[in-house]
Amino acid sequence: MDIQQINGTAPSVSQLLSNSRYGLDYYQREYNWKEAQVGSLVDDLTDRFRSEFDPAHERPDVESYRPYFLGPIVTVQRGGVRYLVDGQQRITTLSLLLIYLRHELADTHSDELSSLDSLIFSTRYGRKTFNLDVEERDRCMMAILNGEDYDPDGQPASVQNIWRRYGTVRARFPDDLQGQALAYFSDWLQDRVMFVDIVAPSQDMALEIFETMNDRGLRLSSTDMLKSFLLSEVRDEATIDGLNTRWRHRVTELTDFEENADAEFVKAWLRGNYAQTQRQRKSKASPGDFEIIGTAFHKWVRDNAASVGLSRPDDFRRFVEHEFMGLSSRYLELLHARWEPPEGFEAVYYNACAGFTLQLPVILAAVTPDDDNDTFRDKAALIAGAIEIYFVRRMVNYRNFGYSTVVYTMFNLLKNLRNQPTEDVRPGPCRMARQRRRTTRRAPATPAHQTQPLAHPLHPRPDHSLARPTTGQHGQLQRLLRRDRPQAPLRSGAHLGRPLRPAHRRLRPP
Repeated sequence: MDIQQINGTAPSVSQLLSNSRYGLDYYQREYNWKEAQVGSLVDDLTDRFRSEFDPAHERPDVESYRPYFLGPIVTVQRGGVRYLVDGQQRITTLSLLLIYLRHELADTHSDELSSLDSLIFSTRYGRKTFNLDVEERDRCMMAILNGEDYDPDGQPASVQNIWRRYGTVRARFPDDLQGQALAYFSDWLQDRVMFVDIVAPSQDMALEIFETMNDRGLRLSSTDMLKSFLLSEVRDEATIDGLNTRWRHRVTELTDFEENADAEFVKAWLRGNYAQTQRQRKSKASPGDFEIIGTAFHKWVRDNAASVGLSRPDDFRRFVEHEFMGLSSRYLELLHARWEPPEGFEAVYYNACAGFTLQLPVILAAVTPDDDNDTFRDKAALIAGAIEIYFVRRMVNYRNFGYSTVVYTMFNLLKNLRNQPTEDVRPGPCRMARQRRRTTRRAPATPAHQTQPLAHPLHPRPDHSLARPTTGQHGQLQRLLRRDRPQAPLRSGAHLGRPLRPAHRRLRPP
């Protein structure tokens, strides 16, 4: 077969999806991206847009913004239908993001919705067909498009995942890109985000290209590249062999438990223990340590080796042997607690059920590799419990508790808790005593913040479980909880357990 028949182009999202319909073979129809991958894609896109956007710009200025490449896709024409051989995870996620933008722009830019509609679905003979034409997804995708409720229970796993990941898009999209910036972001996403479209002349050639790109190790993961850098600096061959064996075994343990858990651990570890800066909430602000670690942690470690304390071979050995191995073991315990919590770790489980992923870097910030089991459990339980109360208080006050809303608060908290001894995190008895005194007073109309805390909607235990004291020696957790004390009782008939968005319908952690 003549390989010159393979064509490659670089279409924008608009050019690739406008009034287009792609088929998927039965063996490629599963959508299995997890919260981490979807969140990473949303973060990457919004971070790049922020680096170009200025409120003083006019919308036509978006045309001069730097393009952002979302990588290659592989397509093939067969039987009058264009099939997507590689790229459906990204295209499906992109479709969910486009639907989200459509909903958010409906009130302020209703005259522009048709351009978004043409990227999400096409209409033939009065029937809407989504850009990825998979029949089992239609009802779910239509409910998301129309803003309707949908019960994913009993549906195929891929359909359930699509419903949950739309909730991830909603929760992860940053608040500072709402308002004026949102229309600019929509323009940029449609016209300046690009793919490399590899069009194969036959199905066999398309599959060969797909397998070559995905199965032959052409691209190392960020975790692999971090390992290569760290071990290369150890210099002693025998030590390197031993560390490499232990590293590979630990990565296998992590990924066997949860896909991509190795990369998520490294992000949580480095953010919790070493990140010093975060992107400022203003236009054209540069990414800070927190954001760079989230997208390219292997490069961040290489560029910041001195500030991390890596200069001599023994520093690199200790970084792997002591910190990586020690804290990854604790991270594995936290992952298990997200599914089957041991006694004292219930708050870790409930935070995970609510999709609150930021608890893990905060816990790892306070934990050290030298902590014994009791110390680790005390710190994890105290911090997860405080975050649980903070989360519920935002919920009962009808305040947003999505990722982008609380990420700055969590970053400041983890910096203050970093490597603190248990005594500085452990609560004292004073707050519990104050709460007991308050409940014994009789008053005609007691403000909500002076009554017993409300029970967690996902945790049907007695109210006193949320009344545990939270004041530490330096008051870090106390300051967190002061932010969102309930200011008024819940409105009559309000139900904490009612789902606020698709992401919170799940009863199991992501």
